[in-house]
Amino acid sequence: MLRTPQLVLAAVVVAALGAWAALAFVAEPIGGVPMSDAAMKLCVSDWYAEHPAHGGVSPAAATALAVDTFLVTNFRFDSDGRSATQIDTVRVNAGEFVMWKIASGFHTTTSGKPTDLDAGSLWDLPVDPGSPEVVVDFPTPGTYPFFCRPHGAAFNMRGVVVVTGGTAGVGGSPRAAGAGFSRPAWPNPSRQNANFRFRVDRSGEVSLRILDASGRAVAHVLGGTFAAGEHDAAWNLRDAGGRRASPGTYWALLDVHGVRSSTKVVVAR
Repeated sequence: MLRTPQLVLAAVVVAALGAWAALAFVAEPIGGVPMSDAAMKLCVSDWYAEHPAHGGVSPAAATALAVDTFLVTNFRFDSDGRSATQIDTVRVNAGEFVMWKIASGFHTTTSGKPTDLDAGSLWDLPVDPGSPEVVVDFPTPGTYPFFCRPHGAAFNMRGVVVVTGGTAGVGGSPRAAGAGFSRPAWPNPSRQNANFRFRVDRSGEVSLRILDASGRAVAHVLGGTFAAGEHDAAWNLRDAGGRRASPGTYWALLDVHGVRSSTKVVVAR
C-alpha cells in the first residue's frame, strides 16, 4: 500500500509518544464536550494502573507544611479564586511544599506540558476523591509547569509553580522578600541548636513549630506578636517534654499572620 508523507509522519509521532499518546487520544473529549465523572475516573485509573504515581511526599507531614494550594476542579487548577485566569501560578521558596486539593472531578497533577515527551518525569499524581490532597516538595529554584492528563490539551487545564530562593547551608543566599524564613536553618545537620532567621513584613502574630517526618508536632519554639523586620530564633533539639529529639529529619513550620513557610532541619547523632 502506498503511504503518503502525512501518514508516515503520523506513524512516527505515535511511535515516539508511545503509551502516553494512545492514552491522550482516548482521554481527550471530542468537540470540547466535557468528560463525565465516570469517563474521567476510568481514564485516571487506567493510566496509574500502568504507570505508578510518583513524586509526592508523605501526606501526614506535607499537608501541614504546604505553603500554597491549587484547588482542583473541572477544569482548572485554581490558586487565586478568579475564574478569569485559566492558568494560575504560585510562588514559593526553595524547599517548600505545594498542595493540590480536589474540589470536583477526577484529575492528575503531572509535571511538564501535555506535548512533552518526558511529561511526568518529576511528579505524576492522581487528584481525585481517592487521593483528595497531594503534595510536592520543590527543593530547587526554577519554573515548573504542570497539567492534568485527561484535560491538559483539550481544556488547557494547566498551572505553574515558580520556585525562588537560595540553597541550604550557612551563608546561603537570602530567600525571596516577604513574610517567612529569610534563609535555611543552620547549622544543618544540627547537634546542639538549630538556628532560624525570619522576616515579618508587618506587625502580627507569629508562631514557629517543629514537626517530625510523620507530621507530628514535636516542639513549639515561639509564639506571639512580632514587629516588622528580621528576627532570630533557635530550637534546642528537644521535644515538648524536654527530651532530646531522635536523629532524623524534621521540619520547622513558620506562620506569620497566616503566611506559612518551612525549612528542613536534620538532627545529627
